[in-house]
Amino acid sequence: MSLKSLACVLLLTVLITGCSMNGERLVDRTAKKVDKLQGFYAELDAVVFSLEGEQRYRVKQWLQVPGRWRVEVETDTGEQIFLCDGEQVWIYQPGIKEFFHLDVDAAREIQPPFLLTGYLNELAGASSPLFEGQEKKENRDCYVVSYETYPESETVRLWLDKKSLFPILIETYQDEELLNRLACTSLTLNPKFADEFFMYTGENERKVATHCLVKPLSLDDAKRDWSLPVYVPAYLPEDTWLFIISHAEEDEREQLTLVYEGKHSFSLVQRAKSDRGIRVTEGMKEIVVGGSTGFYQKNRINELNTLWWSNETSDFVLTGPVPLTELLQVAQSLQAD
Repeated sequence: MSLKSLACVLLLTVLITGCSMNGERLVDRTAKKVDKLQGFYAELDAVVFSLEGEQRYRVKQWLQVPGRWRVEVETDTGEQIFLCDGEQVWIYQPGIKEFFHLDVDAAREIQPPFLLTGYLNELAGASSPLFEGQEKKENRDCYVVSYETYPESETVRLWLDKKSLFPILIETYQDEELLNRLACTSLTLNPKFADEFFMYTGENERKVATHCLVKPLSLDDAKRDWSLPVYVPAYLPEDTWLFIISHAEEDEREQLTLVYEGKHSFSLVQRAKSDRGIRVTEGMKEIVVGGSTGFYQKNRINELNTLWWSNETSDFVLTGPVPLTELLQVAQSLQAD
């Protein structure tokens, strides 16, 4: 072989090996793509698997950089909307006047379900992403990559379209058991959105709740400014700590919110006891909390568990993506500080 031919072979070998894809290179390319993103609109079909069977969702999502998003999750029985205008977060159901609302800083642990960029950001922050090769899905060439989540210890596998580097299929596993599958059926990158699209337009009589002011407090501040006993849990899940306390007014009622972060993040809301009692809605199940009758509901969209109960002076709401057994331990350990 001539020197010229040998040089060509060596150069071709370098080019082939230099252009081969691996986990680190794919993550870097994906992160750069997300950094340049101005927004997107996507439609997904989602299936969540559990011991109770399959639950199917139709999902539409809009995102506008830097911090506005809207996610609509529809089932055969209803619709739930997650909305952020960059400063406030709302979770509500059309036609129902009740809604859940948080200041965006106090709601950092609340993530909209199935948001595509959420998975891409997790991939970018993963410690050891695994490149699994290339595969054709829905007649499109894809890179297949997986990563582990913390603290859930789940495995997320993404099929990334080679051109857009957005996922067209997402599967989440725990101990090799499939938890959910998301299939992206439509994707538009960098469309234009009207500002009003990310604004909450609920019932006027509930509008007061959208103007709640959140004031960060220390525990001493909270006790000084609160006319009732301040209840704190004596039991906390492992690697979980008190992150922030806020004193706010919701629905013309003062409430104290303790936000805990760590391995198991959750929020504890306490208010003066209402004469109206707990408003029971479809899906809530009766449960005993610390000797009192309360209610429990699991939001299967994002594994969010919520407890409602009362004692002699206060109403409580305890909510977070925490196993029910842990949540009950926290609730039953409450004591006046």
